[in-house]
Amino acid sequence: KKDVGYAGMKDRMAVTRQWFSLPTVKVVARVFSSLERSGVRVLEVTRHTNKLRVGHLKGNRFRIVVRDVVPDALERAWAKLEVLTAQGMPNYYHGQRWGRDAQNVKQGVELLRKGKKGRASPYKARLLVSAVSAGLFNEYLDWRIDQGWFVEALKGDIAKKRETGGLFIVEDADVETRRLRAGEIDITGPIYGSKLWMAQGVPGEREEELLKEVGLTLESFRPFKSPGTRRPLRVMPQDVEVEQEGANLIFSFFLSAGSYATVLLEELMGP
Repeated sequence: KKDVGYAGMKDRMAVTRQWFSLPTVKVVARVFSSLERSGVRVLEVTRHTNKLRVGHLKGNRFRIVVRDVVPDALERAWAKLEVLTAQGMPNYYHGQRWGRDAQNVKQGVELLRKGKKGRASPYKARLLVSAVSAGLFNEYLDWRIDQGWFVEALKGDIAKKRETGGLFIVEDADVETRRLRAGEIDITGPIYGSKLWMAQGVPGEREEELLKEVGLTLESFRPFKSPGTRRPLRVMPQDVEVEQEGANLIFSFFLSAGSYATVLLEELMGP
């Protein structure tokens, strides 16, 4: 298992295609024979100098069928798609991380408060801590949308340049709002960790409040080697197509790595 590389996990309920890396020709031959017996098809084989690791991908292409839709679903989806194309899709984490009744988040907060004393297995700890970080990010994104600041830059925000990925502090909110709406930059939200670069001003105050509300600090994440990072508040879906076949809608699109197809579907199919 340690020798097999992959860039990310796929939905276990879907028919998926993805790349795997294997270390030697002998291992490849052995794996091929077992895959054929399990019903997996090998579509292409090529050589590469490096092992694939989680995160080594630009994004994912999706083709999703939504069955038995209401009569005007296609028109409503296209109307919402126009808005998403203009301002982007909220880059929420999806609820599959939370566990049943959000137990992963609740247990994760308890684990972070206790530190090493309450430590679970390494895998379980990573799962729980990431659920907390994702949940807090979603709360921050909710707050931005509720305040009308989804496509608005604020002084003290940490923005990300689309072209280079570089991060910087927003000094002139009017200038950076124009760049945001032109697609040159994105505003980021917090994925909490011990080394997180926190925003300043009003955005920074909200980031601090969210931690205090659950009784945590950035240091709470240190025992779990979770450094933190910044995540764009929006994502721009690409190559979106929607077509109708009888009572079904078929959605095809591309999302950058870490963004959720279920979130896009909820945006397009929701009330």
